[in-house]
Amino acid sequence: MKDKNNKLNLRTLCIIAGGFLVFLAVLNVLTSLVDETSSVEKESPWVNLLSLIDVANITFKATICVGISYLVIKLFFRNTLAKHIGDTFDEGWSNLPKSKRTLAVLFAYIALFLAASNLASGKTSDVLPVSQESLDLITKYEVGGESYYKSRLSRPTVPAWQTTSSGVTVGFGFDVGYNSKSQIQKACQGILTSSEIKALQSVSGLKGRRAYYALSRVKYKVNVSWEEAEQIFERDSLPRFSKLTASAFGLTPTRLHPHCNGALLSIVFNRGSLIGTSSRRKEMAWIKSNIKIKKEERIPGNIKSMKRLWSYERLKGLHLRRDAEAALFQRGLKTPIEPVNHKSWIFHLLN
Repeated sequence: MKDKNNKLNLRTLCIIAGGFLVFLAVLNVLTSLVDETSSVEKESPWVNLLSLIDVANITFKATICVGISYLVIKLFFRNTLAKHIGDTFDEGWSNLPKSKRTLAVLFAYIALFLAASNLASGKTSDVLPVSQESLDLITKYEVGGESYYKSRLSRPTVPAWQTTSSGVTVGFGFDVGYNSKSQIQKACQGILTSSEIKALQSVSGLKGRRAYYALSRVKYKVNVSWEEAEQIFERDSLPRFSKLTASAFGLTPTRLHPHCNGALLSIVFNRGSLIGTSSRRKEMAWIKSNIKIKKEERIPGNIKSMKRLWSYERLKGLHLRRDAEAALFQRGLKTPIEPVNHKSWIFHLLN
């Protein structure tokens, strides 16, 4: 019986290992297929299959976590749970009490959960380094420069409320329509007064027409100076949107030049981080797939392609912004990446 179980376990291991190798080979073929059938103007019909690479990552990390769990059981439960786990695993599992089988399954589920969580956040635990030029681009298109900000935007506004889902906005694009009351408190504490924070919290979550009609409740209760706007941007918006950008496009701090990171951050700051298959989000998916297959030279064209979404006559600023982001990304492709301390990069840019 022992020999039979040994052969069974070995055969199972060989089948799993062989199947996994075939799976990796198929993924490489799919990646090449996407590369050959996609262009700047047209998305590959096979691009959605690249999600299988994410499945492979989860599988790989889950296997490692399950293996670690197995070793923990073998080392620390030698005389209890582990005494039934060995060469005769099949027979031992059947003889194991139900409570101990439940414990073993629990270990496996925890391992799978850790693997999935690691995949989702492990690559983006640090903020992306972004260039000063990209920050200037963001502030230019968000508020139009310091003099314009001081004359027109120090009070709350609801930008383009008739054509967008904007909420009440202060500072450099800090939209309280997309921030919870606790997020508003965290971002503004020590910068704005408590009464100003409470006023902004009162319109948290409101967007579009609802935000516009609620604006009168807070417009003359809140006044955010240029210096205060910088502080909120540095403390909250920039690190938060940097991580959203890294997560959306699968970036690490050293993957692209800070010009490129900043151009993508500007897009996420303006459009959000959703990567979808709908017509309105397809360029975001193109950018992600081109980063994955190392075809970054296509991305400036992907960015410019987004201009199809807005009327030039009504939203000329968005056309100019996309052109500026594409040009900055192109500059990043031609500029050597210099080593930076990415953990402190962002927090010194505005000083």
